[in-house]
Amino acid sequence: MKIEEFIEKYGEPFSKILSVNLSSGRNEEIVKWLLASILYSKPIREISATLTYKTFEAYEVLTVDRVLDTGWDGLVQRQLDQFFLSPNILPTDASLVFACYFVDYIGQFEVEVA
Repeated sequence: MKIEEFIEKYGEPFSKILSVNLSSGRNEEIVKWLLASILYSKPIREISATLTYKTFEAYEVLTVDRVLDTGWDGLVQRQLDQFFLSPNILPTDASLVFACYFVDYIGQFEVEVA
C-alpha cells in the first residue's frame, strides 16, 4: 500500500495533526515530535495524547528548556488545570522529563532530511 493510500484510509499523520514540520530538519521541530511520540506511546487513548500535546503547546512547553524548567509536577498541573482530571489518568509521566534531560545532555540533534 502506498503512503497516500494509507493516509486516505487511516487518516493524517500525527505530525501533520500537531503541525510539527519534521521535513524542516529544525531541532525545535524534532524535539516537538520526540515529546509527541512519548505521549502517543503511552497506553492511553489517542485523543488524550493529542489534548495533552495541545495543552503543552498552549502553555508553550514544547522545548527541552521549557520542559526541564516546568518539571514533572508542573506538566501534570497544566493538564489538571486544562482538563480537571484525576492525576492517575493523565498521560504524562517522568519519561518526558527524562527524555528532555537526555536531549539537553547530548545537545542538538543532527538530522539529514531526505
